[in-house]
Amino acid sequence: DDGSLASEVMHPMHYKPRDMAFEPLVEWQYAAALWNRAAPAYAEGGLNTFAPLHKRVLLKALDLIEQWDGPHVLDLASGPGEPAVSIAQARPDADIISTDFAASNSRIGRARAARADVDVIFQFADLEDLQFDDDAYDLVTCVLGLMYCVRQDALAEMYRVCKPEGHVLIVVHGPGDYHVPFTAVIDKMVGADLPVPECMGTHPLSLGTPNMLTEELLACGFEEVTCEEIKYGAHVSAGSDEEAWSKVKSPLVDSLSTLQDQGAFAADRDVEAEAKEIYMSALKAAGGLDRDGFSFPENSAFVYVARKPSFNKRRGWFS
Repeated sequence: DDGSLASEVMHPMHYKPRDMAFEPLVEWQYAAALWNRAAPAYAEGGLNTFAPLHKRVLLKALDLIEQWDGPHVLDLASGPGEPAVSIAQARPDADIISTDFAASNSRIGRARAARADVDVIFQFADLEDLQFDDDAYDLVTCVLGLMYCVRQDALAEMYRVCKPEGHVLIVVHGPGDYHVPFTAVIDKMVGADLPVPECMGTHPLSLGTPNMLTEELLACGFEEVTCEEIKYGAHVSAGSDEEAWSKVKSPLVDSLSTLQDQGAFAADRDVEAEAKEIYMSALKAAGGLDRDGFSFPENSAFVYVARKPSFNKRRGWFS
């Protein structure tokens, strides 16, 4: 524990040393607690599930920094360090910072970087209020993270920290098999009568329409905005349904548990068992069960690339 904000979010309550009292978590602390809870399972299962997508995103990232010697890269909502660690393996000359809202993800990412023998700096960061300097990074990446924040604030911050002539690379979920059972759980357990709170983020498919971010990126000041749909297959390898479930249940079950902590569900309700039953039924109906785990053959993601112009069009030449 280094006393930083990143270490504080691990605690289930916020401590007030002056009067030795506790107060309930505020919304952002619930969000951090949720992602801290989900981090180990995602690092074990999620990275493998989305590996085909990450490989293709890596190629795009490397292409965007090819022209730079010793490029400066800022990876936002990096989770356990992707694509930061993979970029570092391919470009050992790069100066890379991997950031996330959850301290557990940073700890896991440091361990991954150490095993890969690469240099990556891991820091806490809030996408909507970055602590980094203006015009500092040749490439700013955000892979599968923008859905879980106030995106207008996050896009403005990405523009601010990106260097002139630098790029942003943003990846968001598109529609696909992977989200069918997930959506079934949310529809049946959350539904319209129980609005999804900030701590749970928005639905992962909230940005799952082509070019949904194009105008917003242009409004921030970016130019040469492109949106490409990538299609990929995913498979969760496991020796049993139980093992496969353990790899896909985060952050879904963690979100439901957070809602239960907030009183949305009765304390004695077994939310994980209920979610698993709905998930497995939807997966079976979609034909996603096989002898080796769960299969999601048709998935998509939207990959946005945008360039920051050589001067800030929002400020003009002389401001």
